[in-house]
Amino acid sequence: MSDFVPFDDVRAVFEKTGAAVYFSHLDLIRTVSRALRRCGLDIWMTEGFTPRPHLVFTPPLSLGYQSLCEIMDFRLNKGASLDKDAFFSAFPAALKIRDLYIPQRKLKEIAFAGYDISFACSASGNDISSLFSKPVNVIKKTKRSQQLTDITKFIKHLDLSEFDGIINMSVILSCSAVESLSPSYLLSAMTQNGFELQNAAICRTAFYDSQLNIFK
Repeated sequence: MSDFVPFDDVRAVFEKTGAAVYFSHLDLIRTVSRALRRCGLDIWMTEGFTPRPHLVFTPPLSLGYQSLCEIMDFRLNKGASLDKDAFFSAFPAALKIRDLYIPQRKLKEIAFAGYDISFACSASGNDISSLFSKPVNVIKKTKRSQQLTDITKFIKHLDLSEFDGIINMSVILSCSAVESLSPSYLLSAMTQNGFELQNAAICRTAFYDSQLNIFK
């Protein structure tokens, strides 16, 4: 006989724009926790001296990065109704909810993330394509160390366009618990190879599974 689970998992997809791009991950947790309490749903709370909503997020963004596809999982008490209107209205505009549903897959199945990167550059799109067509070694930091790493092995797709002096780069990068690459390393690689960059803007656009299907 299986053990009774006292909650139902729910998944929300939200944007992170405007003032929210400067939220630390802790700021985000606090803001979301307040919104969950404000929405009036029967939220499942952790046990202990300081009960709080159980929250699981996709990998956090660096400060200043936008996103159109952030994901968080939370829980409702078993059998509780899901009032989408109340949930949507409880969140600030900078954390606009895009979708709310019962998940069928685990977040650990995410393997890649897509990003749009734009910047003014002294080099052409062809120069940048040429740079990343061969190994590019950059000092990559981990939680325990840092080492010289060829970052091109984390790049699944890279597409470039150029208009009026602005480079637009669309990339899909590794984003799993085993392999992950921040788009900041691409900017660092270009700078280290003599490219002058200005006004760089980064937006996360999608998550993918190992087969490059949009994760949901």
